[in-house]
Amino acid sequence: MSWFTPSGESPLTSKEAIIQAGLNWPVELKELKTIDDLPIEGFRAVMRGTDKSTLGVVRDRYRPVQNEDAFTFMDSLVASGEMKYQTAGSFSNGKKVWLLGKIGEFEPVPNDEVGKYLLFYNTHDGTGSLRALFTAIRVVCENTLRLALSQGKDEGLRLKHTVNIMNHLTEAKAILGLADKSFVKYEAEAKLLAGKQLDVKMFDSFLKQLFPDPPKDISPVRVERTRAKITELFESGKGQDIVNVSGTAWAAEAAIVEFVNYHKTVRGASDPQSRRLESSLLGTSATLIDTARQLLLAA
Repeated sequence: MSWFTPSGESPLTSKEAIIQAGLNWPVELKELKTIDDLPIEGFRAVMRGTDKSTLGVVRDRYRPVQNEDAFTFMDSLVASGEMKYQTAGSFSNGKKVWLLGKIGEFEPVPNDEVGKYLLFYNTHDGTGSLRALFTAIRVVCENTLRLALSQGKDEGLRLKHTVNIMNHLTEAKAILGLADKSFVKYEAEAKLLAGKQLDVKMFDSFLKQLFPDPPKDISPVRVERTRAKITELFESGKGQDIVNVSGTAWAAEAAIVEFVNYHKTVRGASDPQSRRLESSLLGTSATLIDTARQLLLAA
């Protein structure tokens, strides 16, 4: 589930955003018991208060952070006009909740706007803490990608939950400062890619590095289909007809991002589009996009 701000309006607080996104439900801890009604020591179930669905199983020392409390430290950026809440939602039936704030935009080439965002997400299944990631969205096709930090190591920022408003302000300003530095680097790389032409041989070499031929005992059909689809998107995907985009390394990256956002096969998901988005922000697709960018920068 998610919402998008109507007519350029946006909520003034994270609590308002959570309500608009339909995420204003409580998280509860419940005792676990065996089939014989005996307590299971040391563990608790995390449940959504509205429908009692189980979100995860955690150690008994775990303390949930309510959705309406998780992102309050961001409100200082909105109050100062440095960010606007844009959209919010959840993955995996509420196991992960997220909130996206826009902090600006740039154009790698004229008329090809890329929005700059901060993505904040929290988990209710015990798999992680509240985190912040830097994200870009190409407006013309709503392609979303995560910006890698720390050369592929533990990406993003893990945040402590505090109750002091000054700590909120300090944390928010620190995150915004790191985001600014990261986007300066990303913007420079995007413009570099936009100025780099790829001929057929160079693009073919790039795809084969990103999607190598499988071992001889494995059918190459899947890899070949993937390469063919990305080639199609490189030639005629969304936004590729913008002047000075076609045939560039920027167009090649855009094709990869469009592929993982809209066409990559996902299994075991009742909502494939949501699962693709989750993967592009938090999973294997984010790594794929970063690898593609590094290959294109080196081409």
